[in-house]
Amino acid sequence: MDRVLFTFGYQGDLDAVMPHQKREVLFGRGELARGCLDALREATVPITNRQVAQAILPLLRHDARDRKLMT
Repeated sequence: MDRVLFTFGYQGDLDAVMPHQKREVLFGRGELARGCLDALREATVPITNRQVAQAILPLLRHDARDRKLMT
């Protein structure tokens, strides 16, 4: 992305315009994808995104009632 901006003539400081937020890590590397795929494999009927989330949160020792994790 930086190269593209500089190619088009951007002159500003890219570090100054980047948002400075600490990233909150909720799942380990590959943990979310593995949980989603496991939930889909075990489903006997088509399931919604919310049902996938409700299936994987208890497996990862998270509370399925937590709204932040569910979204």
